[in-house]
Amino acid sequence: MDIKENYSKGDSYKLFLKIYKECTKVTQNKLSILALETLFAGFIEITLLISTSFVLFNISGEGNELPSNLSYILSKIGIDFFGNLQITLLFVFLAIFSGIYNFYLFRKTINTSNRASNDITSNLIKSFLDMPYTKYLNISTDKLLTAATYSSSLMKNILSYLEIMRVSITSIFIIIGALIATDAKGFILLIILLIIYYQITLKTKKIYLSLSNKIVQENLSFNENINTVYGGFRDIKFSNTVEYFKNNLIEINQREKIMQAKIYLYKLFPRLLLEIIIYSILGLTILYITIFNIEISLANILIYVFIGLRLLPQIQKLYVLYASVQTTFFQTNNIFDFLKYCRTDDNHFSYTQTRLIKIEDPKISNKNIKIRINKMSFSYPKSNKFIFKNFSFKIYESEWVAVQGATGSGKSTFLDLLLGLINPIKGEIEIYIDKNSSNKISENIAHVGQFPYIFQGDVQTNIVTPNYFPYKVDEELLNKAIFVSCLDEDLNNNKL
Repeated sequence: MDIKENYSKGDSYKLFLKIYKECTKVTQNKLSILALETLFAGFIEITLLISTSFVLFNISGEGNELPSNLSYILSKIGIDFFGNLQITLLFVFLAIFSGIYNFYLFRKTINTSNRASNDITSNLIKSFLDMPYTKYLNISTDKLLTAATYSSSLMKNILSYLEIMRVSITSIFIIIGALIATDAKGFILLIILLIIYYQITLKTKKIYLSLSNKIVQENLSFNENINTVYGGFRDIKFSNTVEYFKNNLIEINQREKIMQAKIYLYKLFPRLLLEIIIYSILGLTILYITIFNIEISLANILIYVFIGLRLLPQIQKLYVLYASVQTTFFQTNNIFDFLKYCRTDDNHFSYTQTRLIKIEDPKISNKNIKIRINKMSFSYPKSNKFIFKNFSFKIYESEWVAVQGATGSGKSTFLDLLLGLINPIKGEIEIYIDKNSSNKISENIAHVGQFPYIFQGDVQTNIVTPNYFPYKVDEELLNKAIFVSCLDEDLNNNKL
């Protein structure tokens, strides 16, 4: 599998748009409501910062030294007339409400991502089982299993997208709140701090993504080699190449484990860097004030610390989430590639379906013909070779017919055409049935495949495979089928 080292932001946005379009209308509405609720959470952050700044300046006895932006906003909304007790109670209420609301929002984000994941996985299952039989013949088991495996982690990938939206909006509103609650110099210092942090973590992110993609490649290589060893175990034993395959698998596994250890360190690095920057700036500020005997507002220092505690963890989380989205981009994209394959009509011919023709009196109609094929032609998609060309054929009532031919001559294709699993490019296939018979081919033709497949489940499900869910078993039909198949004694003796 070819995995790109980097994906652009545009690729990620396009993929999220695919996720949104694949969801049901109900889920799309929930996603829209979630975005609005996230905006409200951002408004709470601004209000919390304003009230925090007001409380800190009043408690420190510096109420007359409020930042100009903050004074202007407070005068406009009338909060400057609040007493210390009132504003403190407002601050406590907002702090508690913000925590509760963010928990509610995160819980709803999880539920919405789970719902979106269920929508896409359901569409994946439906698209696979609804695709034409000819497309199934061209699909590999690995392609299906890969898409199914990646769908199991789809909920986590969608959650990362929704969390990026939530954290980004929250960070923007915190920055707006910081611009209001601090003076210009403090805000510029905060921006410089974020730029330094971003530049350092940008390099870390590139290394992190590169290692993540290499781990995926090594994991795929390990699985491919395991499959090779399993398939060629007899030849490996015979050719005395056991040691080579042992060392090869061990070396691949060790490389993967070393990279996993490195990626864990790079994942922790931004958080450690964040702590170092915060404590260094705080220490240097205190040292600067002490050496030069500068008078500085304690409220200003505290509000900067509070803003840093609110904003910098959001930036750190945004970094981790974005790295996660890019790392798993190819997994989510693989699911949509498989969906596209199942849904795309790549036929270069117009096909005609096998027809069931109901007759009033089967004893006299069409001289007791049961199956009639008239000038049928068939070619598989993306192939110019005709399996049948202008082929005509008739089968009469009570007639026994054997179809002989070399391997690959079209015997199985002929049966698939009769069963309606595939359709001819041109010509007609007509099956004559009684007027009271079902309109489904499968209920008018009995077919025993060359390699009957035993499905996952019990004997009952395999014998009476229903065509709807949930279903009720016809016990009389089941017992008759078991008796005719000579399975009754084995079932009664618990041998099956």
